[in-house]
Amino acid sequence: MKEFFKPETKTLLSLSFLVIGLQAVAFYFSQQGQTGMLLSVFLLLLTVLALLAGPVVGLVGSLFSIFVMGTSLIVLFLRPDTFINPLTVSLRSLLVFGFILLLTVLVAGAIHDQIVQQNRHTRKLQKELRVLVAVDSETGFDNRHRMEGELDIEIGRTNRYGGAFTLVILKIDFLEEFHTLYGDKEYTYLLTSLADHMQSVIRSTDRKFRYADDRFALLLTHTGDAFIDVVFEKLKKSLQNHQLSNGKYISLTFRVAHEVYTKEKNMHSHVELIEQLESEMLVCEL
Repeated sequence: MKEFFKPETKTLLSLSFLVIGLQAVAFYFSQQGQTGMLLSVFLLLLTVLALLAGPVVGLVGSLFSIFVMGTSLIVLFLRPDTFINPLTVSLRSLLVFGFILLLTVLVAGAIHDQIVQQNRHTRKLQKELRVLVAVDSETGFDNRHRMEGELDIEIGRTNRYGGAFTLVILKIDFLEEFHTLYGDKEYTYLLTSLADHMQSVIRSTDRKFRYADDRFALLLTHTGDAFIDVVFEKLKKSLQNHQLSNGKYISLTFRVAHEVYTKEKNMHSHVELIEQLESEMLVCEL
């Protein structure tokens, strides 16, 4: 059976009724003198507490407040000579206040739970979306999420069956400065051009990723040290001189690192491999 209201609509309606109810109760008690106004402030504070911390904390706070107020009334009743006179509202109004306080805190706590549940659902959908949309829109390369998954698969396969694969990472220097200097059009054109050149260097069975704004990775399957120099030479020849859309040429510089992964390395996940290459890349220029 289809729900009549969406979850977010239910939350907004509940919050609206809560606000209206609080306004009505605050108006009623504000007519009861200073004590009534103090009770209104207590009600508002405990409602906010329940909204922020949930129903359990709100109820504990409410019961504690009722206990403190009740104890204070007993003490003041036994010592009528005190200079404080809290009984500017009737006992009936105090009982009504206690009931309204508990009810309001429960409603506020329920709204808190609804919001938390919706946030969890939103985060879950965002995670699923990142998994589904695994292609970088500017280059057509797979993104970081896909890269991490593919690396873990290759590491596990190599650890189990042997063989080797090579991971090459490249960082283009001063990409943000290029973007600022030449604008969005040339920035997009540069990324597209880099992607095309990298694609022309690697084999169809190899995988390519853009795992950060200025970083690319090439996963060369079943590849050892024998061909890495050839790959670097082709990349250097293809990437160092970039032709702008207006026909002019500029020189680009890259940081680069690579690792030939074999069973003997015995890493457990992509994290170790990427961290190692990131540290090496700082001092290696293409």
